[in-house]
Amino acid sequence: MNLSEAFRQQATSCAALGSPFMEQLLNMLAEHWPDSTPLAQKFAAFEGISGRQAIRCLCVSRAGFMLWS
Repeated sequence: MNLSEAFRQQATSCAALGSPFMEQLLNMLAEHWPDSTPLAQKFAAFEGISGRQAIRCLCVSRAGFMLWS
């Protein structure tokens, strides 16, 4: 699964859980994620990312580090 697919998968989960804001945000990220930034390249190098991990990546990247678990 690539990052765009993971964003879309998580958007579907957010919608099912009653979070339309996160659904819309994740669908927008899936559509407009820049492929050329250093952060995007790091995310793209990670294979097998899930929707839940995509959200975690976004959250922890704002703190300046990556957490993969």
